[in-house]
Amino acid sequence: MIDFDHMIDNYLKKEHRPKGMGRYYPSEIGLCMRKTWYSYKFPQETQPDLIKVFEVGNIMHDFVVQVLKSEKNPEVELIKSEFPFHHQVDDFVISGRIDNLILTFSAFTTEYYCTWTKGT
Repeated sequence: MIDFDHMIDNYLKKEHRPKGMGRYYPSEIGLCMRKTWYSYKFPQETQPDLIKVFEVGNIMHDFVVQVLKSEKNPEVELIKSEFPFHHQVDDFVISGRIDNLILTFSAFTTEYYCTWTKGT
């Protein structure tokens, strides 16, 4: 019998890359300092069930990009999608990813926005 759940786990499995000291992520800003320290000192691999949840988030990201690209939404233009963000502050780096850079049009203004898509 084919174990499709196992096949999905194999497909989604990624190489584990430990975090480097001096590089911090915006998604960790509100976390407990001790928890953040442990995530650097004793990194844990992400469990397969959680990786599947993240993959659903990736599918949602792709859907949002298609909505932003759609000609049915002429008031929004997608300029760039999924690109790195790095900001050096003294001796450390804030690092992450911007999901979408969009340009909005209205009768009164034209504005740029950086967006982070959350699937919750």
